Amino acid sequence: MVNKISLKNLNMSEESFDILKKSLTRFLSLRGAQLCSDDAYELTLKTDASKKEGSYTIVPSDNGADITASDDCDIHAAIGHLLCELDIREDRELKKLSKTIDHQSKKKIRGMYFASHFYNFYHTAPIEKVYEVIEDLAMQGCNSLLVWFDMHHFDSVMDKEAQELGNRLKLMLKYANAIGMGGSFLMLGNEAFKSTKDSFKAEYKARGGYTVDPYGHFNVEICPSREGGLEEILRQRREVFEFFKDVRVDYIVMWPYDQGGCTCADCEPWGANGYLKILPGFKELAKEYYPDCEVIVSTWYFDRFIDGEWDGIYKRLEEDGLCETKYLMSFFPEGDLPDCIIKKGAPGDVKFIDFPEISMHTTGPWGGYGGVNDADFLEKTNNKCDHLFDGGFPYSEGIFESLNKFIELTCFYSGRYKTAREAVNAYAKLYFCNDSSDLADALYKMQHYTRSWDPDKDQYSCYTFVDNELKFVIKQTEHLEYIYNTFEKYNKILPESIRNANEFRLYYIRSVVDYELYTNDFLFSKTPRAKDLLHELEERYYVCEETHPSVRPLVKFVKHERLQ
Repeated sequence: MVNKISLKNLNMSEESFDILKKSLTRFLSLRGAQLCSDDAYELTLKTDASKKEGSYTIVPSDNGADITASDDCDIHAAIGHLLCELDIREDRELKKLSKTIDHQSKKKIRGMYFASHFYNFYHTAPIEKVYEVIEDLAMQGCNSLLVWFDMHHFDSVMDKEAQELGNRLKLMLKYANAIGMGGSFLMLGNEAFKSTKDSFKAEYKARGGYTVDPYGHFNVEICPSREGGLEEILRQRREVFEFFKDVRVDYIVMWPYDQGGCTCADCEPWGANGYLKILPGFKELAKEYYPDCEVIVSTWYFDRFIDGEWDGIYKRLEEDGLCETKYLMSFFPEGDLPDCIIKKGAPGDVKFIDFPEISMHTTGPWGGYGGVNDADFLEKTNNKCDHLFDGGFPYSEGIFESLNKFIELTCFYSGRYKTAREAVNAYAKLYFCNDSSDLADALYKMQHYTRSWDPDKDQYSCYTFVDNELKFVIKQTEHLEYIYNTFEKYNKILPESIRNANEFRLYYIRSVVDYELYTNDFLFSKTPRAKDLLHELEERYYVCEETHPSVRPLVKFVKHERLQ
């Protein structure tokens, strides 16, 4: 039996509708189903501008469903929601929708940030593969894609390599725009091209009230307090805006640290002083190119290198609104809020925008062992801060945290699911084509495995040495055998197309690699099977020679040597 679905477009844009057909065809083909017009379950698609943004209604019809959404982007989200209900699998009749779904998203900004650097997946994969990730995110409710054009590598936007990266980012943003998603930029407040004159350069060593050097400086950043410094920041920023002027941009995030910042006496403390000197001109320039955009002020690493930044910016927001700032971007791991917010709440009418860590938490290299799952960490963080936030842009380094993306978008931002556990169950049902409780349970338990590696310092936090050989120790081993046995069981019985798709395969690889390490003294040298799977991960991540060790599996792992 082959399940068939047809689409009837009433008023979606042709471009968005074509992408939806492409995305749905890919989804159905993996499940032995078809998108066609004959004898099919028909989905009628309609946008209605009078509906509130982020909302859609799915009403059962005689042999199908009628979908009405606020815009094209929400049509994609509605289709994703409906696919979870239809439960399409090989050799099983789809479960027709029996009752109306009336959905209103919880949060305004349901975004995702693609870190397109270090020659990771977003940087190196064929652009069509990146498009597929964007399509999947749209069906999970994503409505904005955030990217960063890292300037420090280049002399100007006219460099050949700068053009290559910039054009790749534009392709991503334009594809998102075609679906109906907004585009968004992240820009460090004082980042600069490597051609920046020494007379403009910021200080980057700890002095004054600084207790540690700010992270990540490339010593090309510009001090806004130096003569001509602010003007040079805006001149270089204009160069970047000019290159990207032909994409739709809804939000621009101004970022303080990592890299960025200046420790000179006239900028100290950066987050409440030098950083804020840039904001008025930055916002004016952004509005010149994108009149309808909102500038989000990030507080990343506030009070990490010097005290007083949170108190300082809070005071400015209370006193003068800080250039009519509507949004602050912050991340409070496990709900650890600054004292000023604990005591007084959000300043004025400001809304917080989340920047949750979904790629790097407790492990390194990122994705180096396969799929990651941080359901409990993300839920604990969200639950303590949910009242402050109006959405966010989870930080993604690749495809290995597809479950974390799903949890953030379908649970915390759209509210399709009430808990992270519900979202994990839905992910297993949708992408593994199986709703067995043990498989979803094994996937849920695949978290909290602490292991960390810092390639810059060449340090591992969970290791010992045996004859100068590194042991890759996993601190939590309680569920490893259960997870391994469960994933092995379903790797034998699931359809081949589902087993080979990244959504299942990366988590299957993780279950095997963890178990192989656990049963072989945590030494890769004793397990050829695990080593072979690391090579497979490299292929799926599109690793190349230039790929940074922090975003690639550790294939050169036997001897204790600096990995290049």
